[in-house]
Amino acid sequence: MSGRNASLHRSDPRAPDLTVARYYDDKTQRIIDKYGPGPRIHFHSGIHAQPVPNDASQDDVRAALVAAQENLVEEVSRRVPAHSILDVGCGLGGAARVSAITIVPSHVEYVRALGIDAELRDAHDLAGLGQHDAAVAIESSCYFDRARWFSELRHVLPIGSCVHVVDCFVGSPRVAARFDEYWKTTIGTLESYDAAARDFQRVHTRDYGPDTLDFWTLSIRWSQLAAQRGDRDRLTRSMTEHTWLRASIELGAIRYLYVIYRRER
Repeated sequence: MSGRNASLHRSDPRAPDLTVARYYDDKTQRIIDKYGPGPRIHFHSGIHAQPVPNDASQDDVRAALVAAQENLVEEVSRRVPAHSILDVGCGLGGAARVSAITIVPSHVEYVRALGIDAELRDAHDLAGLGQHDAAVAIESSCYFDRARWFSELRHVLPIGSCVHVVDCFVGSPRVAARFDEYWKTTIGTLESYDAAARDFQRVHTRDYGPDTLDFWTLSIRWSQLAAQRGDRDRLTRSMTEHTWLRASIELGAIRYLYVIYRRER
């Protein structure tokens, strides 16, 4: 793909995004290799990563990465005082609580194995899922048609409840095409999210970008160690893009934000 993810502009907004589904299905084993074996397997950034010694093993680096991911999940969990939570775009279910949806068929059983009610469902089609106290989207909203998604959230969130979004946002327009091409997304600005959230009001914004920098340093280091065992070409590309992402976050060209929107009407 080049630039914007064309599948997000399909004529039927309720149709599953097969491009993204295939992208994550293809990389499932690589996700497990890097962040597994679980039982909770995350596939998102982490915050407040602890340094590891220069001679740390690949397993030591992995443990530090997972601990940082858990820090992020804990940060979000503290702000979601709810019992019925819908995880929209749950990945392998590491952050999911109570119920979750994903468009990746192979991920459903992983999530159900954690005791979570998981369903194969597109984020643009939430009717029939019932009411929830809150919704959470950790590094998944960048794949959505945001206007359609916020409209669909009215099916699952009553007035006064909130959706918690943690994701990368555009800080400088020059980074969007490269970010989208590598991660198969449609990254947006905070202002574009606000415009899409017509029935919601942004009530909380925090920039966690500086807190993710050590995580990306560890991610690059993990790839360096993994490349010594094989798959060097793919891992070299990964290191290149993660190095670029880290630099972009540090410069503010990409913003890693935790944003809460409350449904007003």
